[in-house]
Amino acid sequence: MDNDRPTPAFTNGIIPMFRRAIAHPAPTREDVRARTKAVFWEKDGSISSMKDFYTDLYSDDETMPLYDTGRYLILPVIPGTTSEEEISELFPHTAILTKSSPDLVHKTEFLNSLYPRLYAGTAYAQRVGKSWYVYNSNANVNRE
Repeated sequence: MDNDRPTPAFTNGIIPMFRRAIAHPAPTREDVRARTKAVFWEKDGSISSMKDFYTDLYSDDETMPLYDTGRYLILPVIPGTTSEEEISELFPHTAILTKSSPDLVHKTEFLNSLYPRLYAGTAYAQRVGKSWYVYNSNANVNRE
């Protein structure tokens, strides 16, 4: 608000976004579980101890909160104290990755085999139901 008047960003961006979110709630827990193809289990060590883990998956700059792609959805990180049986029960038919998983040697290729490419380009996009959600993840990048 500016001088007790809504700004154009509030009127044209924030209000419509909240109206859309209220009219179209987030996916259910079951929907998210069904779409999840891989999880990371911290049994052998934390994901944060793996240098550049997210590089080439979500973003080449792990300090940025913007994803380059929505292809892999969100990779759940499961605490090491959770049993493999509990994980399999929560996420049936899901690949369970650990710090020592051989699939992480070629992590991008492995996850590409699980999550199909749904679009081309350098912006973030994700399909939820019949809707596409897109943002420019390169807004702060100065390119020719």
